[in-house]
Formats: sequence, structure tokens, C-alpha cells
Amino acid sequence: MIGNCRTATIGRWSNSLGKMRRIGTSGAAPGLRKRPASSGVPSIGPWSSSTGTSRALCLPHVKTIKPPPVVAGGDGVLSLLSLDNGKLQAELGLKASNAMSSPRIDPLGMVTFGAGSIVSSILPASHSFVWKVRFPRLHSIGDIPVALTDNLVLTTGTQNYGFWNAYRALPVSRFSGLMGEGLRSKKWSGYRSWMQQQWLLALERSTGRVMWKQPLGVGLQVPRNTSGTPVVAGNRVIISSPVSKTVWAFDRDTGHEIWSRELGAAHKGAVTIVGDELVLGDRKGQLIWLRLSTGELLGSCNAGTAFSPLAPIVVGKTLFTATDDGYVHAASYENVRRVALARGGRSSCFTEGESALNP
Repeated sequence: MIGNCRTATIGRWSNSLGKMRRIGTSGAAPGLRKRPASSGVPSIGPWSSSTGTSRALCLPHVKTIKPPPVVAGGDGVLSLLSLDNGKLQAELGLKASNAMSSPRIDPLGMVTFGAGSIVSSILPASHSFVWKVRFPRLHSIGDIPVALTDNLVLTTGTQNYGFWNAYRALPVSRFSGLMGEGLRSKKWSGYRSWMQQQWLLALERSTGRVMWKQPLGVGLQVPRNTSGTPVVAGNRVIISSPVSKTVWAFDRDTGHEIWSRELGAAHKGAVTIVGDELVLGDRKGQLIWLRLSTGELLGSCNAGTAFSPLAPIVVGKTLFTATDDGYVHAASYENVRRVALARGGRSSCFTEGESALNP
């Protein structure tokens, strides 16, 4: 199931000559549209359902483990659809746009998500909220999908930190660097809102009670995709902050900081865990390997352009990454790792003969 800015579609992706092609109706006018029977394309579902608004479904917002599909979007409404025909079954107001996060559904069918300054959990079967927690000083909680453990909901929020608070709290060199970057990239008239602080939040899954929270550092305001996505690896939570340009590891149960490492550029999205290593791609085009247990930098290589928020994906022996120039790169994981660990970020990640697909 996929969503674009107007339509939720059940369909099938196919790979044709190295280009990704979506099969099915999308971007249609409000209402239900059936896929043409003459298309000759095998289908896992025969319908598309338009939300009737141009802002409802930007980026991935559709989630289902068992009926009904749950759709959350920028219109501030959580929609429950029929899996058979796409018809609207129920709607719940979020009182805030859902921004870019996907609802998370656990095996029992409970749906948990962020929206604005709120984290909520609902039970679709009863069309009702199980719990709802508001964080008045935080915003952009809906930018990322929450992470779930057996007993926790993990997500992030951002607060306005204040120019003068940053001046007093940060080392002179750090503050001066942020000021220089801000003067190059932002309007001086808005300097009072330049500085932001991010937080990692851990809530009890059954009640929404805050179990622990940890600051993720201070830095310049990030305009879109404002946060990294929590990743649970055993007893650890790994999270990056594009605000502070730092990767952190915390104890899952206590919130105790295990390690942190500053990056040379912002990272958005989730990290990828491979054994005792984690892999991430930053906004300067560096593909970076860190040791999961200690945060030690193992190596990096350069892709030549910024990585997208999509986390690196390892399928078998192949590494897939996406960059902001519109390319999806497929290469031998071990070959790229060998280059990164041997040459310290100076060499290209993707050598001649390895593919880059432009969707």
C-alpha cells in the first residue's frame, strides 16, 4: 500500500529496465478509481481511494498489519479504510497535522503515531483513542514514525531553544560556528528562532506515561525532515539529530547515555544495523560506518551528493542507498565497506560497474 499527496493506493511495484514503476491509479480526482482491466498487470488490490485534499498523504503515511488500513496525513485526520474497496470507514481528528510520519501498528492492532506536539495511540476496532499525551513545548513530533519495543514507544520532538540561551549554554567555538552557518543560510530577521533543541522521548506503550527523556543537543533549525528515526538494537536505542549533527546510543530501559559521536554533517532518517556496526549516509554525501557497541568511527566513503532520509538497505549481499540527485545505488555491501574502512572517506563509494538507478 502506498500514498501520494492525494491518493492511497493498493498496487504493485515492478522493476523495469532499472527504473521503478508504480502500477495503479494515483493522483486522481476525489473518489474511487479502478485500475483498467486491460492493463495486464497482476494486482494485489483493485482500488485507489482519494482523500479529496491536496495535502493529505505526502510521503509514507499508510500502514496495515491486518484490516483496516490506517492513513494519516497533513490534513490532521486519521482515516480508516476498507481493505476490500477503499471506502472510508471512520475518521479521527488529530488536532495537528501528521507531517511525515507513518502510523505504527502492533500485532494486537493498536495504532501509535505522532502529530504536532502530541503522541497518541488508538484502537481501530473501537474507533477510539487509548491514550493521548501532549508535550506543550515540543513540535515536529509527527516528522518521524515512532519505534516500538515490548513496552515502550520511542519518538523525538523539537523545541525552540532561543538565541540567547544558546549563547549562554554552548562553547564559544560551537556557538560561533552555528552563527556563521546561520548567517549564510538563514534570514537575520528570524534569528530568535534559529536555535533548536531536540529530545528523545520514551513512553509506556499501554498508558503513554513518560518513562524517560533525553536531550539530543542544540543547533540550527532544520526546515524539513527535522529528526532522525529511533532504531532499537537489543538493549540500545540509536538515534541521530540533524539539529546537533550527532548520533547517540541510549540504554533502552533507563535512558542512560552509552555513547555519542558528532558527525561532519546532518543525518536524517534511520541508521542501518549490520552486526556490531551501523551505517548511515549524511547530507554531505558521506556513507559512514560506526561500531554499534562503542560509537567508534570505522570508516567512510563519498557518494558525491547528499543522501536522502531513506536508510541504507542491505538485501543479501547487496547494499541499496538513495541520494538526493534522484538515484538509487546498488552495490556489493562488502566492496563498499572495504573501500570505506580502508581509505578514510576520500574515495568514491560506488566504483565503475556498480549500478545507479534513476527512478
